[in-house]
Amino acid sequence: DKLQKTLNAKDLDLVSISTNSTRSKVTSLSDYLNYEISVEEVIKGIIEEFGQFYELEELQLSDTDINEISRLTEKFNSYSWIYGRTHKFHITDQSGKLSLFVEDGIIREIRDSGEKISLNPDTTDVYFLPNSIEESAYDVTLKSRLLKAFF
Repeated sequence: DKLQKTLNAKDLDLVSISTNSTRSKVTSLSDYLNYEISVEEVIKGIIEEFGQFYELEELQLSDTDINEISRLTEKFNSYSWIYGRTHKFHITDQSGKLSLFVEDGIIREIRDSGEKISLNPDTTDVYFLPNSIEESAYDVTLKSRLLKAFF
């Protein structure tokens, strides 16, 4: 139930050139088992079965390997990798009044009832993320409206 609520997006009008997602029902493994199973148990089971199926042997990682894994983890967890390569899109809230135009993950324009909102020229790039909006130089009322409408 918690997972399903997390995965269900707000009913927003989103226009993008990217490929549409296919919606599927979210279920839990517990729905198919006669017992509760933890995430850790599922991960352990997948690793064991994968290893047996492909006849894999456990590796011993060197310090160099661990450093490289850390570097790549940091890279692929970065905002620029995850969001900075997104197609440009615009999104409108449920009321149809508040619209954001986003490019490379950065809010480029905000419109309220069709009128462009003038943003402080000192405002640095504000990413389409709640914490970026909260930390922005946008006025308090605008921040509140954006967070309520889109997150």
